Amino acid sequence: MGLPDEAAVERKLSALPEYQTAFAQAFPGTNGAVSFERITHALASFERTLLTHDRFDDFLKGDDHAFTTTELKGLGKISSPRAAPSATAGRCSAATP
Repeated sequence: MGLPDEAAVERKLSALPEYQTAFAQAFPGTNGAVSFERITHALASFERTLLTHDRFDDFLKGDDHAFTTTELKGLGKISSPRAAPSATAGRCSAATP
């Protein structure tokens, strides 16, 4: 969001009537009060619904045939320790030809 602190996030979202309504439904008994704690709970609940299954997931699970040779070469170009996400850095750098 690019906001300086938790209070700024609360103020920004509290000013939107649709968020007050949504928070009242999501958190009964709060009168739609938007708090940083509730924002983080709502975001975490949403993120848990995001499920993927693709060839990259297969690759991370050890499927050495998930990518073509060309794709592996491309992955090798971005999988340096500084470029790769920490969770995938080991698998990415280990699998490049």
